[in-house]
Parts: sequence; C-alpha cells; structure tokens
Amino acid sequence: MVGLPDTIVTHPLLQCTRCSSSLEDTACQGYERRQVFDLPQPRFVVTEHRTEKKCCPHSHSLEQATFPSEIRGPVQFGQGIAAWTVYLSMYQMLPLERIGQLFADLTGHRPSKATLLAHLQTMHTKLIPHEQAVRDQLLASPVGHADETSVKVEGRNHWLHTMSTAN
Repeated sequence: MVGLPDTIVTHPLLQCTRCSSSLEDTACQGYERRQVFDLPQPRFVVTEHRTEKKCCPHSHSLEQATFPSEIRGPVQFGQGIAAWTVYLSMYQMLPLERIGQLFADLTGHRPSKATLLAHLQTMHTKLIPHEQAVRDQLLASPVGHADETSVKVEGRNHWLHTMSTAN
C-alpha cells in the first residue's frame, strides 16, 4: 500500500446491520483500507506554443519571437509519442501498423507510418555516439560472447548477430 493515494473513496456506514438503527450521526472509529492500483485512461495532453509579436517603438517593424527548434509545424506529436514508438518498435517488436493502431485505439489519434519512422530515425541518430562507445568497449574487452538468432522481417527470416561481455 502507498501512504498517499491519489484518490480516497469513503464508503459510509449508514445503519446497523443487526438492528437497522441509523448510524449517520455516529462518529467514525476508524477505517479498513483497501487500495486499487490502475492505469489512467490514456489521453493526449496538448501544449500550445505561442510566439509573441510586437511592434518595435523605434524601428516600427513588426517583430516575432522564434519557436524552439523542436517545434517545427502547426501540429505535431511530442517526445512522449516518440519514446513510446521506439519502445514499442525496438523492445516489444511491434510493426508500425500495430503501433499506429494502438495509438488510435487508446487516444483516437493515429500517427502516420512516416511520423513513426521519423521518430525512430531521430532516436537512431541520437544514439549513434552511444552505439560507438558500446562498440569500443566490446572490442576492448579481453573476452566477448558472440551469438546469432533469427528474426522475421516482412515475413522473411534474417540473422541477427550479437556480442556481449559480462558488463
């Protein structure tokens, strides 16, 4: 059990089960507690970004602030969708069609395959330096374990080669 639940629902005792007397005005002497852990209903949290427009009192030109570099279009999916896309694709090994369908089923919004692929490409690009660091550590290790396993790609069998160390 957790000490501070998000919601507390009190079920009142309104009458005695033996004599049917009203207990509505009787002080409570304590509670028996039970907790239910559940996931919230998924929904998108929409953040609107606004850039200020101002007229310069000196040059009389209309100026506008700039959006952060990651805010590229009028509407886009955020980092949470990107993270879930990478997790569902790379760890849970779901195809893009099923990832898009999952988002549609849960939220009513379905990212396109191109959007999902863009998220995967962005993450791949960000991980290249880390991949190189891991590769360097593997190659520097005096002992390594190599293995191969098959994986289906578009219905065809491919071989996946892996290498690891105790670390």
